[in-house]
Amino acid sequence: MINVLIFGCGGYGKKVKYLLDEDEYNIIGFIDNNKYIKNINNSMNEIGKNVYLPTEIKDLDFDFIILPIIDYYKEMENQLVEILGETVRNKILKFYTDNKNIYYLDERVAMLRNCADEIYRNKVQGAVAELGVYRGDFAKYINRYFPEKKLYLFDTFEGFNEKDKSQKEEFGIVYRKSTFKDTNISCVMEKMKYKNNIILKKGYFPATVEDLEEQFAFVSIDADLYEPIKSGLEYFYPRLNRGGYIFVHDFGGFDFIGCKKAVIEFCNENNISYVPILDRTLSVIITK
Repeated sequence: MINVLIFGCGGYGKKVKYLLDEDEYNIIGFIDNNKYIKNINNSMNEIGKNVYLPTEIKDLDFDFIILPIIDYYKEMENQLVEILGETVRNKILKFYTDNKNIYYLDERVAMLRNCADEIYRNKVQGAVAELGVYRGDFAKYINRYFPEKKLYLFDTFEGFNEKDKSQKEEFGIVYRKSTFKDTNISCVMEKMKYKNNIILKKGYFPATVEDLEEQFAFVSIDADLYEPIKSGLEYFYPRLNRGGYIFVHDFGGFDFIGCKKAVIEFCNENNISYVPILDRTLSVIITK
């Protein structure tokens, strides 16, 4: 585990906190030049991290100091060198997304971490869920960041079949070579940290919710196709507690254009809005 300090307690520092892979980094605190910062209920103190003046870090055991604000890289670096000496230059990492010396999470995962903190801060009740699990690479983060909540996983766990392919002509879907068949329940479950929280719902949605009575705090919809995405929004949004979030994947991509059609139709029909985020497929977030 790499012990790091982040120089800055505002929005830039918080962004770095959420983008760093917590399996790689242990954030031991934040540095700020505002000597009153410890008495302010700022975004860093809300998540329980120590805040230090630059002159207070001499005796801390850290591997790196991350500088998050590009406009102040030089100024911050010079200040740290003045306080800690020239050798500290070897422990400074400048934060930018193509820095190969820093392990980054995907932006969608970072947004999930941020939203999870908001859900807990606002005491939003309800379970969490994912519709369209594939191999569990996003579900494992939902499970990780909601350690006390039941996680419903809805999927065929067998990929696309002939029933799905019939939607290609109707909605103009451009299929990848893969049809997501290289999955199974075992490969999903082995990625889950809190396995006792997992409730598997194998089969075609929405038939898999016929026996379910549940309210939700967070839902990820990554079903690729128009029909399950539209059905997912119609089912989950009325059952989403106030302060909860729905993430919809693939909104901005070209592989599955039925996704955008489903989201726009649903939002227009219900007079609600969505917020695009800048992950790899331009996902959207719907909240209540």
